[in-house]
Amino acid sequence: MRCFARVGRPFPRRANAATAAGTGVTTIGRTAARRRFACAVLLACVALSGCLGRQQPRGKAPEPGVHNATNTPRIPACQPQALGDWQPQWVPPTAATPDACSDAQIDGSFRACASTKRSDAACDAFNNDPENLACVRCLLSDVRAPSYGPVIVRPRSALVNTPGCIAHLDGDSSGAGCAAKKQAALACEYAACSGPCGAEWSLPFYRCIGEADRTVCRTYVEAASCSQRAEYARCAFPTYGLFYSGIAKLWCGTGFLPQQ
Repeated sequence: MRCFARVGRPFPRRANAATAAGTGVTTIGRTAARRRFACAVLLACVALSGCLGRQQPRGKAPEPGVHNATNTPRIPACQPQALGDWQPQWVPPTAATPDACSDAQIDGSFRACASTKRSDAACDAFNNDPENLACVRCLLSDVRAPSYGPVIVRPRSALVNTPGCIAHLDGDSSGAGCAAKKQAALACEYAACSGPCGAEWSLPFYRCIGEADRTVCRTYVEAASCSQRAEYARCAFPTYGLFYSGIAKLWCGTGFLPQQ
């Protein structure tokens, strides 16, 4: 699933408590849920900011490389870059902290910081509210942290830690487990495409990831197919919002309780 990513910068400034905690996360692979989320994000992006290209003024010639012969917008292409001696570095999950967050706090975090209605002011207010600090410490992780919680914060995006969820479910937080293989595949995709494509989680970025899965990241992606096993179904959700709240509630709310 790629559904941990959002357009723009979901967490503009993290709470001091989250920064001090030094916590962090990743994404998912090539699943139907990811594709549905990708489409939803792109449709929202088109609706909100026209990010798929500008319409030409009437009578003006098409700009080279931007429009095709019928003068309809064309998405700029980007290709995966060669990775050379790049190697993935396994970042294990933080411990689950049951009852660190209420359902209302998790929903409030998503609404203020990661939904299409998010804002810097609302996100800062939520993250710095003293009543939310324990929840924020459990939820948010910096990408540079030595271990990752349910939501990783990058400079321009946030991701949901599906590999960490997998590790919690099967109890294998080693560098040889299925969680580490999934994280390696996701890290490879990001390393291959974040530089050439510029804008993260755009349509060109997703197309580049598809090409990377067939080429430079193929070995990692094939190894990560273990993540599609039924035992990990609790880590998969059909939309980004449900991914965010679902994994956050497992990690910081109810805990990873055995299914009845």
